[in-house]
Amino acid sequence: MGVVLGIVPSFGLGVPVAVLLSLIFRINKAAAILGSLIMNPITTVPFWTVSAFIGALITGADYHLVLAAVRSGAIFRSLSYSTYVYMAGNLTLAAALAILSYGVVWAAVSRYNKLKHQRRAEISNPDE
Repeated sequence: MGVVLGIVPSFGLGVPVAVLLSLIFRINKAAAILGSLIMNPITTVPFWTVSAFIGALITGADYHLVLAAVRSGAIFRSLSYSTYVYMAGNLTLAAALAILSYGVVWAAVSRYNKLKHQRRAEISNPDE
Protein backbone atom coordinates (compact mmCIF):
# COMPACT_ATOMS: atom_id res chain seq x y z
CA MET A 1 0.00 0.00 0.00
CA GLY A 2 2.75 2.46 0.91
CA VAL A 3 4.63 1.92 -2.34
CA VAL A 4 1.51 2.63 -4.39
CA LEU A 5 0.84 5.80 -2.39
CA GLY A 6 4.44 6.83 -2.87
CA ILE A 7 4.41 6.44 -6.64
CA VAL A 8 0.92 7.70 -7.48
CA PRO A 9 0.90 11.53 -7.43
CA SER A 10 -0.50 12.43 -4.03
CA PHE A 11 0.83 15.99 -3.85
CA GLY A 12 2.32 15.67 -0.39
CA LEU A 13 -0.52 13.63 1.07
CA GLY A 14 1.14 10.20 0.68
CA VAL A 15 2.34 9.84 4.28
CA PRO A 16 -0.88 11.10 5.96
CA VAL A 17 -2.99 8.88 3.69
CA ALA A 18 -0.67 5.92 4.41
CA VAL A 19 -1.12 6.45 8.16
CA LEU A 20 -4.89 6.79 7.82
CA LEU A 21 -5.21 3.66 5.67
CA SER A 22 -2.89 1.70 7.94
CA LEU A 23 -5.17 2.56 10.87
CA ILE A 24 -8.30 1.62 8.93
CA PHE A 25 -6.90 -1.68 7.62
CA ARG A 26 -4.85 -2.40 10.78
CA ILE A 27 -1.56 -2.87 9.01
CA ASN A 28 1.95 -1.88 10.00
CA LYS A 29 2.13 1.93 10.08
CA ALA A 30 5.92 2.03 9.79
CA ALA A 31 5.89 -0.14 6.66
CA ALA A 32 3.17 2.00 5.08
CA ILE A 33 5.07 5.22 5.81
CA LEU A 34 8.40 3.86 4.59
CA GLY A 35 6.80 2.55 1.41
CA SER A 36 5.17 5.90 0.72
CA LEU A 37 8.58 7.60 0.90
CA ILE A 38 9.80 5.75 -2.21
CA MET A 39 9.10 8.90 -4.21
CA ASN A 40 11.57 11.58 -3.23
CA PRO A 41 13.57 14.28 -5.03
CA ILE A 42 16.11 11.69 -6.22
CA THR A 43 13.58 9.19 -7.59
CA THR A 44 10.92 11.57 -8.92
CA VAL A 45 12.35 12.13 -12.41
CA PRO A 46 13.01 8.42 -13.09
CA PHE A 47 9.52 7.44 -11.87
CA TRP A 48 7.86 10.14 -13.98
CA THR A 49 9.87 9.12 -17.03
CA VAL A 50 9.14 5.40 -16.64
CA SER A 51 5.47 6.11 -15.95
CA ALA A 52 5.20 8.15 -19.15
CA PHE A 53 6.99 5.42 -21.13
CA ILE A 54 4.81 2.60 -19.75
CA GLY A 55 1.65 4.64 -20.31
CA ALA A 56 2.67 5.31 -23.90
CA LEU A 57 3.31 1.60 -24.44
CA ILE A 58 -0.08 0.68 -22.99
CA THR A 59 -2.09 3.28 -24.88
CA GLY A 60 -0.04 3.64 -28.06
CA ALA A 61 0.47 7.36 -27.41
CA ASP A 62 3.56 9.30 -28.44
CA TYR A 63 6.01 8.91 -25.57
CA HIS A 64 7.76 12.21 -26.29
CA LEU A 65 4.51 14.22 -26.12
CA VAL A 66 3.54 12.60 -22.84
CA LEU A 67 7.01 13.14 -21.37
CA ALA A 68 6.91 16.79 -22.46
CA ALA A 69 3.58 17.20 -20.63
CA VAL A 70 5.08 15.56 -17.53
CA ARG A 71 8.19 17.77 -17.61
CA SER A 72 6.17 20.96 -18.07
CA GLY A 73 3.74 20.00 -15.31
CA ALA A 74 0.78 20.21 -17.70
CA ILE A 75 -0.49 16.79 -16.64
CA PHE A 76 -0.99 18.12 -13.11
CA ARG A 77 -2.85 21.28 -14.17
CA SER A 78 -5.60 19.75 -16.31
CA LEU A 79 -7.07 16.42 -17.26
CA SER A 80 -5.68 15.98 -20.75
CA TYR A 81 -5.03 12.87 -22.80
CA SER A 82 -1.42 12.96 -21.59
CA THR A 83 -2.68 12.86 -18.00
CA TYR A 84 -4.59 9.65 -18.68
CA VAL A 85 -1.63 8.11 -20.50
CA TYR A 86 0.73 9.06 -17.66
CA MET A 87 -1.65 7.74 -14.99
CA ALA A 88 -2.08 4.43 -16.86
CA GLY A 89 1.68 4.00 -16.78
CA ASN A 90 1.96 5.31 -13.24
CA LEU A 91 -0.64 2.91 -11.84
CA THR A 92 0.91 0.00 -13.74
CA LEU A 93 4.36 0.86 -12.38
CA ALA A 94 2.97 1.32 -8.86
CA ALA A 95 1.22 -2.06 -8.93
CA ALA A 96 4.31 -3.84 -10.29
CA LEU A 97 6.61 -2.29 -7.69
CA ALA A 98 4.12 -2.98 -4.89
CA ILE A 99 4.05 -6.67 -5.83
CA LEU A 100 7.84 -6.76 -6.14
CA SER A 101 8.41 -5.00 -2.81
CA TYR A 102 5.92 -7.31 -1.11
CA GLY A 103 7.86 -10.33 -2.36
CA VAL A 104 11.21 -8.87 -1.29
CA VAL A 105 9.97 -7.98 2.19
CA TRP A 106 8.21 -11.33 2.58
CA ALA A 107 11.42 -13.19 1.65
CA ALA A 108 13.51 -11.06 4.02
CA VAL A 109 11.11 -11.51 6.93
CA SER A 110 10.85 -15.27 6.28
CA ARG A 111 14.65 -15.59 6.24
CA TYR A 112 14.95 -13.54 9.42
CA ASN A 113 12.36 -15.68 11.20
CA LYS A 114 14.04 -18.90 10.06
CA LEU A 115 17.43 -17.73 11.33
CA LYS A 116 15.89 -16.57 14.60
CA HIS A 117 14.28 -19.97 15.18
CA GLN A 118 17.54 -21.75 14.32
CA ARG A 119 19.44 -19.63 16.85
CA ARG A 120 16.84 -20.29 19.52
CA ALA A 121 17.01 -24.01 18.82
CA GLU A 122 20.83 -23.93 19.09
CA ILE A 123 20.66 -22.05 22.40
CA SER A 124 18.04 -24.36 23.93
CA ASN A 125 19.82 -27.53 22.70
CA PRO A 126 23.56 -26.76 22.94
CA ASP A 127 24.58 -30.47 23.08
CA GLU A 128 23.13 -31.39 19.70
